[in-house]
Amino acid sequence: MTQRPIDLPDFDASPVAEVVLGVRYTTPEKLRVFHIGRYRDVIKDEFPVFEEHALVPRGEERGLRLTTGPPPLPRCWLLNEAGTKLVQLQTDRFLHNWRKVTGEEPYPRYEAIRDEFLRRWEQFLRFLEAEGLAKPTIVECELTYVNHIPKGTCWSKPSDIPGVFTFLRDDPGLSFLPPPESLACNLRYEPPGERGKLHVALGQAVRTQDETEVLRLDLAARGSLELPRDEDLPGWFDLAREWIVRGFADLTTEKAHQCWKRKV
Repeated sequence: MTQRPIDLPDFDASPVAEVVLGVRYTTPEKLRVFHIGRYRDVIKDEFPVFEEHALVPRGEERGLRLTTGPPPLPRCWLLNEAGTKLVQLQTDRFLHNWRKVTGEEPYPRYEAIRDEFLRRWEQFLRFLEAEGLAKPTIVECELTYVNHIPKGTCWSKPSDIPGVFTFLRDDPGLSFLPPPESLACNLRYEPPGERGKLHVALGQAVRTQDETEVLRLDLAARGSLELPRDEDLPGWFDLAREWIVRGFADLTTEKAHQCWKRKV
């Protein structure tokens, strides 16, 4: 597996709180309830906790969608005891997350999370083969970084927020309105080569484990492989990580980088 590029921006105190790698796929035959139960048996020693959640829709399905026939299977979460790792499975999507739960967990770095996702995906493919199901065709890949920037670090009040993000630095020249009390924005970039898009979402949130107010900055790369082959996966994710990390450095200010102890 590839190693971290030496010139990639790096931080000793990165605000990353969650990393998600995943694929959306199609199969000739959809997973059934009993398939998910059997897959859970395969990994239950490592992921003993089970939860059900709403489906992650495809982009074209967001909003009202009428369906006929039986309701779709839910998205299943399979978690380790600590809740820091989880596998998300639904009939057309396979995701692996690393996340902070207490807020004190050390970030294991992208390479370790990527390698674990690839192992889990290969394990899932072997499970499908053992069940007599056809190998899935990958339709879309996704890599998402979720960053939490707590109040009291590089910002304390709404008027400080433009000092954290480069795309908010320009003074709008307001002579009547006070600084906004909250903000939310979405940006989208298209990397060269038509391998996908980089989606950026910024908003305010409250961190559940300690009720701390945070700025949540999500960077998500989504796109397709050049060829529907598993060996393309590592290269796609490495390129997506580079765009996310370099994009994060571009979108945040030197003041914020000092707060996060930038090394490169």
